[in-house]
Amino acid sequence: MEPRPAPERTPKQPPTDYAAIAKNLTEHPGEYFLVLTASTATVAATRANDIRSGSKPMFTPAGAYDAYSSGNEVIAAYVGTETA
Repeated sequence: MEPRPAPERTPKQPPTDYAAIAKNLTEHPGEYFLVLTASTATVAATRANDIRSGSKPMFTPAGAYDAYSSGNEVIAAYVGTETA
C-alpha cells in the first residue's frame, strides 16, 4: 500500500446566531435582509421555513417573520403580528 494525503476538508462555520438575526430584523420591520448563506439550497429552504413557521423560539409567534430562500441564501424580514 502507498500512503495518500488526507482529503481537503471545508472548515466548519461558527453556529448561526439566530437571536441576533431576530433582533436585527425586529429593529427594521418590513425590510428584507440576507440573513445567512447556507451550505446547500436545501438547507437554505429549511432555514427559511424555520423562520417563517416560528419553529425556533426567537422567531415566534409563527408568521411574525417572513423568509424565503434563493439558492443558498436566506432572505428574511420581520412583518409583525396582527392582533384582533
